[in-house]
Order: sequence, then structure tokens, then C-alpha cells
Amino acid sequence: MKVRLTPEQKAVLDTRADELRVSVPRLLVDSALTPAGVSLPERHALWTELEGISRLLVRVGTNVNQIAATMHSTGAIRPEVAGAADAVTRIADRLQELLDDLPAAPGAKVADR
Repeated sequence: MKVRLTPEQKAVLDTRADELRVSVPRLLVDSALTPAGVSLPERHALWTELEGISRLLVRVGTNVNQIAATMHSTGAIRPEVAGAADAVTRIADRLQELLDDLPAAPGAKVADR
């Protein structure tokens, strides 16, 4: 397949591909096959944020397990309980925001999301 571009269009594609560290053909394919409303840079940003949320959930989960173990062994409620619960709520809220911002999958109903 051949695509004809003006020199200006080629420069724009070259620049965008370099920024994303992909080839121009990969940029064109990804752009054409990506759901409407989600650009390649947005997908990269979303993926990065979701990876960060995943790591954060592991850390918070470890803290919650340590708090629960102490509570089971001593019967005392540690002061960290409120902070851990707040962290879980903030993570869940941010995850919901990310999901709400995603375009719906083709054929999906609002309730499916």
C-alpha cells in the first residue's frame, strides 16, 4: 500500500511517530484501528496511569493486610485504618474516572461499563 503525502504531512507524521517511539506505518495503523476518540498518546497515558494504580493497589493492599493482622492478634484498632480506607476510596474514585472517560466499546450498553 502506498500513501501520498505532502511534505508538511510527512513532517507531522514523522514528528508524531518519533514522539511516540513508533514507526510511521505503526502510527497510521494504530490511528486507523483505534476506537474513535482515543488517540495513541492518550492510550499510552492511560496505560501508564493504570499501571501506576495497579502498583498503588498492591501497596495499599499490603498495608490493609498488615493492619488486619494486627487487629486480629491484638484486638486493637490501629490509627492507620482511616488512612488506609481513605486511600482505597481515592484509588477507586480515580479508577472510576478513568473508566468513565473511556469511549464505550462498539455495541456496549451504558450498563455494561
